[in-house]
Amino acid sequence: MRNFQINILLYIKDGHGDFMKLAFYDSGVGGLSVLLPLIKEYKNIDFIYLGDNKYFPYGEKSLSFLRHRAIEVAEFFNEKKADLLIVACNTISASALDVLKTNFQGKVYGIIDCGVIGALRQTNNNKIGLIATNRTIEEGVYQKMIHQSGDYQIFEKPCPKIIELIESGQMRSPKMRDCITHDIGEFKEFDIDTLILGCTHFPLIKEEIQKEISEIQLIDPADCLIEKLKENLEDSGSGTLDISYTKEEKEFTRLINSKISRELNLNKVNIG
Repeated sequence: MRNFQINILLYIKDGHGDFMKLAFYDSGVGGLSVLLPLIKEYKNIDFIYLGDNKYFPYGEKSLSFLRHRAIEVAEFFNEKKADLLIVACNTISASALDVLKTNFQGKVYGIIDCGVIGALRQTNNNKIGLIATNRTIEEGVYQKMIHQSGDYQIFEKPCPKIIELIESGQMRSPKMRDCITHDIGEFKEFDIDTLILGCTHFPLIKEEIQKEISEIQLIDPADCLIEKLKENLEDSGSGTLDISYTKEEKEFTRLINSKISRELNLNKVNIG
């Protein structure tokens, strides 16, 4: 039985019809999997992206730290006068979404709801896998939502090493291949037919993961989120693209420049 419904309809204009600034928040480069499809299609929308790489990986941080950090980040986006905040980070969505909703001046949307929706749409045998950070799995938000939706089984596994390799630019390295074989290959034993990519870093190596488990449907929560965004987006605005990071790292800026060909403002910022 599938009775789980989530309202994630996104209103992209305010009551006066003024175009809104779209902000994206992630612990590093992972949120690019949400941002890139949008900036490729919409040339005039104003985008603001923050990769808080000074404190990467979020999945190893305490709950109290993440909730305090969310207050500081909310103020950063308030100063940027953003109106809609898309929390591309699953860990923050699981740990501090309520904090962001309280402290950010506009609307806030997390990504976990979208991962759940995608998995429920695709599964045929009601056996769902989840890979994520330690913190996302410990918070249990994915598990709770899926169990509340009906008679489903969920098999979860934290994959922090894979996430770290992605952030450091080792997406096609032998180390990455070994980690995928060891960590992702385990899901073959559980007879799952869908696997939620519960960290926005994972879609950046989606092809490599799919090679390991070719018979399993991969669920990228960003797909559902982008689908809902596109229902309401209008390609108007000044077309600015501001990307900020909190720690000077060559790999971060190299990856940004390799993925994004349009003009952008790339800056290191101090938050908190």
